[in-house]
Amino acid sequence: MATASESDVAMATGTRPGIGRRSALTRGAGAWIAVLLAIPLGLAVLLFTHYGQGVSGIDLGVYRGGAGTLLDGKPLYEFVYGPGLPFTYPPIAAVLFVPLAWLPGALALGTWTFLSVLALEVVVWLTLRHLDVTDPVLRLRWTAIFAVIGLSLDATLFNTWIGQINIFLMLLIFLDLLAPTGRFRGVAIGIAAGLKLTPLIFIGYLLFTRRFHAAATATAAFAATVLIGFAVTPKDAASYWKKYVFDVKRITLDGQAPFLDSSINRLLARLHSPHPSVVYLVLAVVVGVQGLTVAVWASRRGYELTGVMACGITGLLVSPVSWTFHWVWFVPLLVMLTVRASRGNRTGEKIGVALMWLVCLTSAWWVVKQIRDDPIPAPINHFYANWLTFAGIGALIGFALHLRRTAELPARVPEPLP
Repeated sequence: MATASESDVAMATGTRPGIGRRSALTRGAGAWIAVLLAIPLGLAVLLFTHYGQGVSGIDLGVYRGGAGTLLDGKPLYEFVYGPGLPFTYPPIAAVLFVPLAWLPGALALGTWTFLSVLALEVVVWLTLRHLDVTDPVLRLRWTAIFAVIGLSLDATLFNTWIGQINIFLMLLIFLDLLAPTGRFRGVAIGIAAGLKLTPLIFIGYLLFTRRFHAAATATAAFAATVLIGFAVTPKDAASYWKKYVFDVKRITLDGQAPFLDSSINRLLARLHSPHPSVVYLVLAVVVGVQGLTVAVWASRRGYELTGVMACGITGLLVSPVSWTFHWVWFVPLLVMLTVRASRGNRTGEKIGVALMWLVCLTSAWWVVKQIRDDPIPAPINHFYANWLTFAGIGALIGFALHLRRTAELPARVPEPLP
């Protein structure tokens, strides 16, 4: 029931009680939605006007070139773009990039940038939602703030500048596991794995968390991407799955940006390990098992966001190649750590999160220097080249310690889906 003052206001304005508050809420949400659209539009215009400068749009050129090669009926895996970059992805990736192959290069990069930044905003939105930021206007505001800061990190800056696909892969996984997908859960994971194989780890995650129907759906979706590749270009598909899928050297050309690969495999090479391949396989198994254990543990206790993050980071660590721009997962990770630290009373935790933000932001400078091939002191080079790997391992350890601290508490009940 409305109070007397509310009734008086309603009579004087000719409105019902509560309408004014809803209108204010709508106006507030509308303003932030406009901001969230302006952010990708502004960056899209910037990349549109800088297309072809330096490495701008270089990886998008590989995707579009592969699609164009497919349209021309030429051998897909004989295509080489610009400075010796071959098409290294499954055939389905070339199929999906056909629409962008029809556009001029600058317009394709601008369009792809706009969609990529929108995808990042949705990831941040879902992250905040699972952190129980329930007020819609507040969530929109912080989505905009974290998106702007997140776009300044090395991984996202590099990802958008060269026109990579990793933000979309992360979005597909977030939509599948952190949004109400119902009986279609697993489809997006299968598609993501079809585009790049690293997301296959999430099928294991679904199995170990006993979501067998979703795991089967993801497997079927992945198989469908493979079959589409064979249906469209059978010879290329056969070549990829028989030969090129195992050819890591094709992905990491000799001398090509050795400091921009933040995998355990490349870390061992930089440390001049005497038997890097053997040591890598052992470490990959150990880290993979431990990381998935943490992910499953988190999921079963109701911390699904932590489980998804742990699985994603584990996939990056054990992959034979994890370029800097693959680590876009650090945006939702930092959002999650920032929100949790702000709600706690641990000073050390807050300082640690602040230092992580600082290193991530300054690493963008390092990436630009790497791209321009500017001279960088060796200690700085090694620090930034290796820090993502150690930070990823540190995040898994931190997740495990957090779960251990809360082991005697009841499992967290996730926020109900709308």
